[in-house]
Amino acid sequence: MRTRFLALLGILVAAAPASAQTNVADYNLNPLSRAYASDSGNYGGKPSGPINGNTNPYYAYDGNFQHSGTGSGGVQLDPTAVDPWWYVDLGSNYDVSQMKFYYRLDCCSTQNDGDVLRLWSSLPNFNDPSSALFSATLNWSGSSTDVFTFGAPITARYASVQADRDGAIVFPELEVYGVPSTVVATPEPASLVLLATGFAGLAAVTRRKR
Repeated sequence: MRTRFLALLGILVAAAPASAQTNVADYNLNPLSRAYASDSGNYGGKPSGPINGNTNPYYAYDGNFQHSGTGSGGVQLDPTAVDPWWYVDLGSNYDVSQMKFYYRLDCCSTQNDGDVLRLWSSLPNFNDPSSALFSATLNWSGSSTDVFTFGAPITARYASVQADRDGAIVFPELEVYGVPSTVVATPEPASLVLLATGFAGLAAVTRRKR
């Protein structure tokens, strides 16, 4: 009876509107949330800025991130390199029902045009974006946010933003709304190595005891 109740509760929570769910990208609400980028950021911005809960659209306030992927004349400095990227690791799998991308409004709102927002179940592979679970091209329309709502929640652990060939990444916040998933997160390669080492050590101890 208790098992059935918990299963029903999980269904009800997953079906709840995004406004009633937690922004699991915000590290104040989800201590496991971590942000990474292809560089440390420009003009005082830093990779962790877009997951600190501060949606203020003006760059002078704490919480923005900026990376420019262009050189003079809009030509990327290294045309053979992977386009600039930013991503957040939620720490485990979540059933994501909605994402909100916030634009900078004091200037540069269109700099994200052509950038791609994605969801992933495993570590983002920017050389092969076809493995992403969801992709959407950003295009500022005058609003402070772009909202992406999923009728059926997407089970993901990572959300990313990647610049297009002659674009940039500059934004104050990305919100990811969801609930913990029952799908177990796939261990990253480093975790698998540690796990294998642990099993090998345990086997050695067992042999010595015999």
